[in-house]
Amino acid sequence: AGVGGGWRGPADTQPLRLPRDVGAGPARQAAPVPGGSTPKELEVAVDIDAACEEAAHAFDYDFTGITEQRVHQLDTEALDRAMAGGGGWVLGAITGPSGTGKSYNVRQIMGAAEHQGPLVWDHRTVMDQLHADGTKAVALAQAVALPAAASLRPFRVLSSGERARAE
Repeated sequence: AGVGGGWRGPADTQPLRLPRDVGAGPARQAAPVPGGSTPKELEVAVDIDAACEEAAHAFDYDFTGITEQRVHQLDTEALDRAMAGGGGWVLGAITGPSGTGKSYNVRQIMGAAEHQGPLVWDHRTVMDQLHADGTKAVALAQAVALPAAASLRPFRVLSSGERARAE
């Protein structure tokens, strides 16, 4: 499938598609972010092939081949140079169960701040890591639907769902 796209240009605050276009929805206006830049719109057009049509149908998604995103504080000149250089774009997907670090990895790739999630000691039980007395610790575990048996096991042996609740 072919891909093309680029920055909208000086009329950043106008929708890329007209409201009469399929799936366009109501016209949206970009709003400045306090202390930030005025939003820019990036449009990407994709040639719709049979695989794309099949995926759109499977998810009951009315896809016209055009996507748009509003972004803030992005180096548009560098992006334009990359598009003009003929290098093109490479798309990928990061998949995995809940709590395996997908968002963390994307933040690291984007150069975002260090991970700010909970600090857990894999070898200690969930109950040992709660800074509360026994009654309050049990209430906290119950509040997040963490079974009593799971709260007495080391964090490292919990299932991904139990880990997410324990965090």
